[in-house]
Amino acid sequence: MQEGGAEAQPEGIRSLCQLLMRTKEVPENKIIFITGSTRFKESYETHAFTFTLKGYIVLIPSVYQHADGLIFDKDTKRLLKEMDKPKILLADEIFVINPEGYIGHSTAEDIQYAQSLGKKITYMEVPKVKAV
Repeated sequence: MQEGGAEAQPEGIRSLCQLLMRTKEVPENKIIFITGSTRFKESYETHAFTFTLKGYIVLIPSVYQHADGLIFDKDTKRLLKEMDKPKILLADEIFVINPEGYIGHSTAEDIQYAQSLGKKITYMEVPKVKAV
């Protein structure tokens, strides 16, 4: 830690931050939020990698409850689910991981919220049931 509590930044990041502050320009990378069942962790990682190489800023879950066999109480599940809303707000578009067209209740809620905001939504596969 540096004086004043700020962590040291690599020189490249510091230079980029200084340039952005000076020019007031922000890179025009699109932000994409990936949603779907956390059972499909490998799919999240594969798509996040692909989108990153296409220049997207990728927002994905940090906790994969189903894939990692984690058990949470009701409050923790609600907390994790509510963290999707700000990610959807930040995103320019939403990508839905839905192997074999599967869309669960939680993912359907994300889709409905994104639709209410007019977000572009794309799917890994054609959905079996149209999201509300």
